[in-house]
Amino acid sequence: MNLVREVKHFHQYVRHSQAYGSAEHDSLTHQDLYRVIFNDRVQSAFPNVEAILRLFLSMMVANCSGAMQYSINNQSSIFYAEAFAFFSAILAIPSICPNLNPNIYIFTDNLALVHSLQEVKLNLPILLDIYRTLILLKKNKFHISIFWIKSHSDSFGNNFVDHLAKEATKKYFPSQHFHPAQNLKHIILKSSIKEFSLIYNASNHRKRILKFFPNISSIFTARKFFFSNPLAGLILSGHGPIRYHTSKFDSTTSSVCRFCDQVPESIDHLIFTCPSRDFTRYMAFMEIESISGRFPSSHCDFIFNEFTWNILIKFISNFKIV
Repeated sequence: MNLVREVKHFHQYVRHSQAYGSAEHDSLTHQDLYRVIFNDRVQSAFPNVEAILRLFLSMMVANCSGAMQYSINNQSSIFYAEAFAFFSAILAIPSICPNLNPNIYIFTDNLALVHSLQEVKLNLPILLDIYRTLILLKKNKFHISIFWIKSHSDSFGNNFVDHLAKEATKKYFPSQHFHPAQNLKHIILKSSIKEFSLIYNASNHRKRILKFFPNISSIFTARKFFFSNPLAGLILSGHGPIRYHTSKFDSTTSSVCRFCDQVPESIDHLIFTCPSRDFTRYMAFMEIESISGRFPSSHCDFIFNEFTWNILIKFISNFKIV
């Protein structure tokens, strides 16, 4: 039987054996087709089809880069990508080891994957597929042992796999593979921050917050900083109960600093130059320097970490303006 006739024969076989045409079998992936051959034990009836599917599913670089139905999305987690590689490897076991009762050793540097399989914590669909496939292989007399090895330990096999993975990530093709559910929150958040950054950067208002952060999206990653109190809002925005602003709404109020009576009272004046708090400022700035290694001279020097930021908050609280 030539290849074309064998493929047509296999097509008819799948239509009848899998109730092709029903809602759940309208579309079968390459993996589903291989499972049909493997589960029904019809390798000898369709040797060419089985060989082609095996070759397609076991070529890791090709699968990750060019195979539309069997490539992972580029936003998928590293764990998901490594689980995907592990799954593809065990699917190739029957073709690589055709002899009965073989001892097969699989090495992976993903300890979380090993623990998930050992403790049967199958919180991802692909982990469930891996577990089911391992059970099926065990029933078919394949003795599989999974070992964890330390990553980046100069292991030839591990280094070779890492090299192939890096080569695959350089090529991106659109994927029909769904995002893992636990990644959706991160993907939506990342997209929202990106859209907000574009709107913020395109706006015409002055961008004081960029004096503290290199870009607006950085503020979302500074989770350890306490920005919810009124003093933090005053420092970051420059707006609040300071005379430079209140004098614009009340003509009877002077804009001159109430603490030194020398220059207009602004938040930057209070932070850097107001002589009424020279000693307190010096002590606070020296404490910041002991942490960051830099005596504060610009706004970004206060965002070294949460401790330097809290020192600035404490210093401004001495003015008792909020």
